[in-house]
Amino acid sequence: MEKFKIYLLKFLLVAGILFLENKTYGAWISGGDLTWTALGKDSFLIQLNLYIDCNSSNPPPASITVKCVSTGVTITTLTISNPTPVDITNVCANSCTKCQSIICSYPYGVNKYSYTKLLVINSTSCCELSLQYSVCCRTSSLTTGGADESFFLTAMLNRCYAADNSSPQFNSDPVSIICVGEDVTLDFGAKDSDKDSNGKPSDTLYYELTKPMTSATGYITYSGQYSYDKPLFFWGFPTANLPSPRGFHLDKETGIITFKSMKAEQGIVAIKIHEFRKINGQYVKIGEVTRDTRIIITSCPTNATPVLSGPYYKEVCAGDTITFTIKATDVNTQDTVTIEWSNNISGASWTSNNGLVREPTGIFKWVPSIDNISAIPYVFYVTASDNFCPLNASLTKSYQILVKPGPKIVTYKDSISQCNFHHFSINEAMPSFTYRWSFGNSNQVKMSGDKVTYYCDRNGNIPFTLEVSSMGCDTTTYFDSVKNGQFLTISPISDYVLCYNDSALIEPIISNNSGKTSFYWNTGDTLNKLTFKAVKDSVIILQVSDTAGCLALDTINFKVNPLTNIELDEHLLICGNSSVEISPKFTGGSYQISDISFFDNTNQLIAKGKNHITVTDSGKYKCVVINDYQCPTTAFTNVHKHPEVIANAQNKLICPQENTTLQAMPTGSKTPAVIYQWYNTENGNLIGTQQQLNLTTEKDLLLKLVVKEFAFSKVCDDSMNVKVSVKKPAIQLNLPDYLCKYDSLIDIRNFIDTALGTISSSQPNIVNQFFYHPSSVTGNSDSLIFTLTDYQTGCTFEKKNKVNLLQLPIINILTQYGKYEFCPGYGNIAIIASPTGGKYGGKWYGPIEPGNYFNANRPFGTYQLVYEYRDNDGCLNRDTMNLKVANPEINIDKTNSYICSGQVYQANASYHYASRMKWIIPDSSDGFLQNSVYQTTNVYYPGPGDRNRHGFWLKAMTNDPFCVNNYDSVFVYIAAVPKASFTSNVTNGAPPLEVTFSDLSAIDYDQISEYLWNFGDGNSSTLRNPVHTYLDTGYFDVSLKITSDYGCQDSVVKKKMISVYVVSVPENTLYKPRVYPNPSHDKIMIETKGIEIEKAELTNILGIKIREYNLIRQPNFEIERGKLPPGAYLLKIFDTEGNTSVFNIIFH
Repeated sequence: MEKFKIYLLKFLLVAGILFLENKTYGAWISGGDLTWTALGKDSFLIQLNLYIDCNSSNPPPASITVKCVSTGVTITTLTISNPTPVDITNVCANSCTKCQSIICSYPYGVNKYSYTKLLVINSTSCCELSLQYSVCCRTSSLTTGGADESFFLTAMLNRCYAADNSSPQFNSDPVSIICVGEDVTLDFGAKDSDKDSNGKPSDTLYYELTKPMTSATGYITYSGQYSYDKPLFFWGFPTANLPSPRGFHLDKETGIITFKSMKAEQGIVAIKIHEFRKINGQYVKIGEVTRDTRIIITSCPTNATPVLSGPYYKEVCAGDTITFTIKATDVNTQDTVTIEWSNNISGASWTSNNGLVREPTGIFKWVPSIDNISAIPYVFYVTASDNFCPLNASLTKSYQILVKPGPKIVTYKDSISQCNFHHFSINEAMPSFTYRWSFGNSNQVKMSGDKVTYYCDRNGNIPFTLEVSSMGCDTTTYFDSVKNGQFLTISPISDYVLCYNDSALIEPIISNNSGKTSFYWNTGDTLNKLTFKAVKDSVIILQVSDTAGCLALDTINFKVNPLTNIELDEHLLICGNSSVEISPKFTGGSYQISDISFFDNTNQLIAKGKNHITVTDSGKYKCVVINDYQCPTTAFTNVHKHPEVIANAQNKLICPQENTTLQAMPTGSKTPAVIYQWYNTENGNLIGTQQQLNLTTEKDLLLKLVVKEFAFSKVCDDSMNVKVSVKKPAIQLNLPDYLCKYDSLIDIRNFIDTALGTISSSQPNIVNQFFYHPSSVTGNSDSLIFTLTDYQTGCTFEKKNKVNLLQLPIINILTQYGKYEFCPGYGNIAIIASPTGGKYGGKWYGPIEPGNYFNANRPFGTYQLVYEYRDNDGCLNRDTMNLKVANPEINIDKTNSYICSGQVYQANASYHYASRMKWIIPDSSDGFLQNSVYQTTNVYYPGPGDRNRHGFWLKAMTNDPFCVNNYDSVFVYIAAVPKASFTSNVTNGAPPLEVTFSDLSAIDYDQISEYLWNFGDGNSSTLRNPVHTYLDTGYFDVSLKITSDYGCQDSVVKKKMISVYVVSVPENTLYKPRVYPNPSHDKIMIETKGIEIEKAELTNILGIKIREYNLIRQPNFEIERGKLPPGAYLLKIFDTEGNTSVFNIIFH
């Protein structure tokens, strides 16, 4: 006990030194999430949940920064004191945790700290706000990436699109501890409480895996093949999209993650939830939150996760009852399961038989009303948990309900039933309902909508039907009829022919009206007569109604003759004393020009019958053109004399980098039409296009000002030179060329003459305007920007300096054994560091003994040693070593646990916390190893006894003189190798040749499961005893490949086993031609010994003619093969005496 106190005192002393030296909190964050609840306009209750490893220290008070997303400007910072933590370790009721007691035997514990504070946005135009929290550091026990790295958490809310928006709230605390080999279900699902004006869910959530962050722009570093979307070693790693239970899967609609854990490790899983709301018909993102949490996978007794039955989605019509009967099951017969629901749907009921049976059932019932109709499904969650120790297993599933409009009794009305017009409207129409109308005896007139107008041109009763349906719910059909009566009349109105833009007065005559009449023209007029101005061929429709509700229609057609299309500039320009020509152009149309006249602004005729005129005075001129339709067209043009344009601006004297304004004097028309252009005469570049020019310079400039004013087709311009002179300050800044990369703060005021002026800087690596902080710089040099104020000239300007940074000393620390994992039996281990000595020397921090030794005889865990060294230039650096203490571990790779007889076994093992491992061949095995027994990868050659026993055992152990050894073993099955053999009923014959093949293969034990035949003619079979027909001639190799149920194979090939040949053809007996060479590769000669041949035919073996030769009494000829394929052919020879000879030839 006294020894334990001494170790504890040393640990606390070292921890205190590290705390004071680094000035940071070793919080060792396990995870966190950041959410908010809307309390009113621009008022939000912010909640930060932190999940802290109870093997570490408490977190510091929380500081949450609120920033504008678009500008990055900080709006406010919320500082919150530490709340009382809550132990959320997912252990059973009988187990303790490290949060409850530091001496608890269970090695883990997670505390939840919930920080809350009111955020009120008083005045800002920013819409998207970013909530940010950061702290150092993540737990050092992480194995897949992120160990000891910073923790950063952010959330986004939009206060403009959705001022009443609350963020999604996670369903439950994160599960932190999981067993190896468990079928894992992680619930990252969340509830969204926001409702629209009708009390329906207003928001849609979307889940995605995201990268855990270390800063606003940085992310954790993963090891090996791990990544944010493959954060843990699952079954099938690293391919995440394999079918379940393999792979790593996220349900992007519910936030549920499923996978099978395969090894002990610790990793980070981060989920981002996007919150969308439909605004003006478009889905807009109004918020996002993230949960970032550590998952511990540890070796523990096997426990299966409870299972919840489906279905998980149902649709229901409003007014109907929806029921989910959900069964919770657990394959572990010793476990008792409880089932609970989220209780988040108003009016729904839930019953269960928890406590009465081992595997309970929950029943959810709900009768949604019309007010619950929504395009967004309602969601509730069900959780099943067992009582397994030490770790409870639980599963959460989401269940969705889409509420559709149900059938409803529909009433309608016919508002007008006279004059053949009938206006139907549905009483209490529903937007989600579909209304279809059919009018007439044969339903020939069809309409849809909750309001329709039907017109019929005959009297009597007209039947109609109405069909009402809604989103797959029942359809209701109604049958009815309407009755037609008398109506008023409009006397026919004549059509009109007009010139473009002329007017006509229409005065209709009405008869058979009942009482007062009302007029409605399709122009929008309501008087009893209409003056219509013609601009195009048009149709005027008049509708007249009387007090009885009757309607009458008439149509008047207007034919409009075109005017002449004249193109005449609206404005013409006279610069100085010049003149301008007025010349109209005529485009388009099929008309002819009859007359042209020009008038001045007093309407005095200037010219008649001319195509153009020339003028020298300003004024408004008119041109009148008459076409052959006798339709006149008038066009006008304005002639201007432009005022003088003059460039004029003053020279300037300014400070270095001073922002100054050059002003050009107004000129020309003094309107925005005047163009001002400023040029740098040194390079000719255009640097400004406004009347004012804002610029900053450190040297004298000579500028050129050009002024232009465009007036239609001409331009008036002028230019001048403008000089900008710069004052010469007396103050100077001279920084040293070299500094240590990590040095103390440097007062930059020491590098100027303070009698001449002042200096300051607002760069991130400058503290309090005057102190340079090299430790914030990455790289070996830095560019600094300072603001100097010169007393003599009164000028304030910036000065840029480059500083070179000295490299820090390179530090290396290692153990005497060159490794970092030890069992307690190693005792004192020498720790070696370099460099040492020098002007300042080195210094150790951490659990190190005098003489620079680490004592491994201590509790299991990871221990950190830090070595600090300052070189002769005063530059400081440090290095860290993590030493792990635990008992040795060894594991044999059991991925493949069988081989075929005659094969060798590839043995692989991995070990930890030992200097080496060793393979052991048990007495029951009589084989040997190819490599040294101390190599992790080896090859085992089975012996005769192994093969007789159809398998063997192989063991491995850790081998370290200081440690208690650990063992693992594997049994490898030796599968039998089959022997392939076969025969056939025939081996030769003419085509088509049918051959039956018989399998004669054998195997000592196991089973032959696959057969693959290759018949040599491009065909194959997988039957055991196949029958195959050969259609072509030739010799054919036949092979058989067999495979056992363990994948062991054998094959046999019989060369030219099958021979298929051509049936011989009788040859002519009158004479025997000489045919040679036969068979041949390229050509065959035929000699008939004096018999004159008239023709010959070459056919295939089926008698189909391929070639014909007209020989004209030739006694001899030859046959070229050409592109004929190899094979047998028939040759027919016809002589001049009518005799025919047939014989075989072969090309090979």
